[in-house]
Amino acid sequence: RGHTVRIHVIGDGAIHAALDIFEEAADLYGLPQHGHNTLEHLENLLPEDIDRLRKLDVVASSQPCHITLDPGGPERDLGLERSRIMWPFATYKQRGIRQAFVLYTAITRQDPKSHWPEGGWLPSERIDAATALRNYTLGSAYAAGDEQNLGSLELGKYADLVVLDQNPLTID
Repeated sequence: RGHTVRIHVIGDGAIHAALDIFEEAADLYGLPQHGHNTLEHLENLLPEDIDRLRKLDVVASSQPCHITLDPGGPERDLGLERSRIMWPFATYKQRGIRQAFVLYTAITRQDPKSHWPEGGWLPSERIDAATALRNYTLGSAYAAGDEQNLGSLELGKYADLVVLDQNPLTID
């Protein structure tokens, strides 16, 4: 009926199956008419499923704070090669995949309290503050299917905004 679906998935099998479901639905009914299908968490995917996200216009709604919940866990449980694509924010950006999430850990890839690990976990997947802010605002509006009204300051959109005493693009 054109409705969007949001599925919580962790693990390559669950992510792959969810993308299969979205692909089958798109073949049978087309893409959703109002909004965008979303995968929540999206941890531990298969390399070939990264491009399927873009092909199926699925929003990657990650929780960057999960990066630091189990230090060394992904490497221990999955091995170094598989752990490299646990939370591939920069890869998503490079491949044109829409993202939605919170900011600090996405930018630093560190725990917001301890600032561990030094330099960030897999720092090659860090993204800049402007991209993280766009994912948090417009990416979340896109995931909710309301990017025409929310997510950016534009003529005709709701004035859904916050005033900060510091520039989020330049603060530490």
